[in-house]
Amino acid sequence: SHLGLCEEIVNHAKKNKKPLPAVYIEKPVGRCAAETIQMVDMFKKEENGKHLFYTAYMSRAYTRTQAIRKLLLKENNDLGSRITSISYKFKGNGGIRGLTGSSIPWRLIPEYAGGGLVLDIGVHLLDRIDYLCGPIINISGEKALKKNIDSPANVEDFVEFNAEIGTRPDDKDKYIDATGASAHFMWDFSLADNEEIDLLILKFDSQKSLQLAGMSPN
Repeated sequence: SHLGLCEEIVNHAKKNKKPLPAVYIEKPVGRCAAETIQMVDMFKKEENGKHLFYTAYMSRAYTRTQAIRKLLLKENNDLGSRITSISYKFKGNGGIRGLTGSSIPWRLIPEYAGGGLVLDIGVHLLDRIDYLCGPIINISGEKALKKNIDSPANVEDFVEFNAEIGTRPDDKDKYIDATGASAHFMWDFSLADNEEIDLLILKFDSQKSLQLAGMSPN
């Protein structure tokens, strides 16, 4: 597990009296929230909490993400004074290969990954919303294993939940406010049909909206 590897890295550095290297972790960081918290707390104890421990949330740097971030600046003020709702819908295989056959990717083995593709692919979209709008809070939803294809995978392939957007921890005076906005997210990796959807919609109090592909880097 990632937790075990992190413990080995820390113990090795201390045993050999060497500087602790920066740690770059593949997603999902932990197989559950408790493991992730353990790792974060572990590195918070090192170098007065300034040690580098991070994962592959590179979608914040995507051209599309940065363009939206500029549009959301209050000084532009073309879209409205606040975001009222956010919705996202995804249908497809998420680009994961090896969904059929006797062997499957580690991302679909709960003992290794903790869950299905939302924990590997969907988190990019959630991190992007967190970055652009604010933290996702008060989550309530469901998951299911539809398994509409012949695959030995035994993790959820459908996730849907409602939430709301909390207050931005920083720069809240620079960007259009999204505090209290309703949010709805849905991922369907079950491949029940050939329809593919990747649509993120931000709605504003001006009745204007932004629509874009949620996962595309361009």
